[in-house]
Amino acid sequence: DFAGDSWRYGGAFIPLSTLAIVNAGLSAGVSVSEKLSFGFGIVAFAGISTAVDIDTSTYPFAYSSDETSTDTGVLAGGLWSVSDAWAIGASYRSGADFRFDNGSRATLPDILAVGARWRSAGGNGTVALEIERLDGLEKRTRLHVGGEWVVLSTKPLIGLRAGLWHDPKGGIVGFDQGYEPLEDEGLVHVSAGIGIAFKKFQIDVGADFSDRTTISSISGIFTF
Repeated sequence: DFAGDSWRYGGAFIPLSTLAIVNAGLSAGVSVSEKLSFGFGIVAFAGISTAVDIDTSTYPFAYSSDETSTDTGVLAGGLWSVSDAWAIGASYRSGADFRFDNGSRATLPDILAVGARWRSAGGNGTVALEIERLDGLEKRTRLHVGGEWVVLSTKPLIGLRAGLWHDPKGGIVGFDQGYEPLEDEGLVHVSAGIGIAFKKFQIDVGADFSDRTTISSISGIFTF
């Protein structure tokens, strides 16, 4: 949620505030037994608000200024391997609260998730289902389903991934005549990615696509 202002010019609404969020984290995992493992981490957030000021008495009539707010969060999770085929997991990630001197505020929600995973007998195919609950200024439940096919005959191993998830609240898509925000009822996301696993290092690249946004990510894992 980001309480940005807007201004109407020539029949169109112009956003007076934009927000960019950058985060970096550090995490670690430990195996308690062959069937049970836990992970923990910490995340540092930086929210960058760009405010646009309007002054129609001068030209140019708009100029912008940036302001940064920071916050930290934690994450934790556990995985129980019930059998060779089935596993059950749960995770928690705290959000962030950015407050700016210009009066704007932006938040990232706390997220609690539970899920299950099924793996084929040969180990090539995996299908996972996850339900997550977002708790913040807006509360909602989201459903995720995804799959992966690993090419075991190659070295390094290559994993091909695809997924689908639904967000019951699609976000603000415009403003009505009374300057009140209009929110989309829901949004379907499609994702795709690839992972390459070496003996001690793994790199993952993915992208999330919807009618409103495209989000890409890259991550790496080093095993000691």
